[in-house]
Amino acid sequence: MANDIFVSDYYTRHEMHLNAIVQAAREVYNADSQASVRILDLATGPNEFNPFMIQRLSSASLDYELVLSDISPVHLEAGYENIKEEVTSEELSKVKCVLADSRDLRRPLLSVPMWGKGEGDIEEVLKTFDFLASGYEKGRRVENFEDESFDLVIGCVPYSSINTGSYGNAIDESVRVLRKGGYHIVVETEVIQINEGVERDSDALARAKIRYVEDIAKKLDGLLVPVTILSTKYDLRGGDRNPEQTLQDGDVIRDSVIIHRK
Repeated sequence: MANDIFVSDYYTRHEMHLNAIVQAAREVYNADSQASVRILDLATGPNEFNPFMIQRLSSASLDYELVLSDISPVHLEAGYENIKEEVTSEELSKVKCVLADSRDLRRPLLSVPMWGKGEGDIEEVLKTFDFLASGYEKGRRVENFEDESFDLVIGCVPYSSINTGSYGNAIDESVRVLRKGGYHIVVETEVIQINEGVERDSDALARAKIRYVEDIAKKLDGLLVPVTILSTKYDLRGGDRNPEQTLQDGDVIRDSVIIHRK
């Protein structure tokens, strides 16, 4: 594990991650005569990182296509809305949204979890969530996640967020869709110092003690060429949080940017 750099503000916390993605995209773009760099974002969720990334890619004059993927339309919508609020219409036109299970990207979903509302039939979901139009055509999923179809595979906590913890299949799928010479750049987060002074239920406390990063990096090392691991640590300041949530105010968090190449 690389030496931790302690940071305080949100933007600085993601600076190394942003630089790594832009550098990788520039390398791939310069090495290939294709029109754009294809980027797959795994388990997109309601993350706030992607708007920064899109703005940085545009500033670097890199042409790209960004495919957001998640098994949950609710979470994917939140991630898409975060982007929509921060980028230009031209930048937004380069973003595609597709419902997909990271553990089996080839499999078109017939139903998806609605988080608290049971399962949703895919046809009804497509009618309800307009933002999915970019990734579907007359109900058919446009992105089929073929072998070696992406230049970059990225994600913010894409593997340890899998509920079962069985992220091996998801890693295999990420490697499958990555082109030779492409980069795999993901951030995984872990609690390195638990704040005992805040309420947290037993399950959340147990999850906070689990360490995924070394296992994930080891699995990736066996499939791709390791480049580096960059890490930052910071005090989480999230305000009031639900005791069922893993991360709580005052925890010391480590973000690890794990970088590999195919």
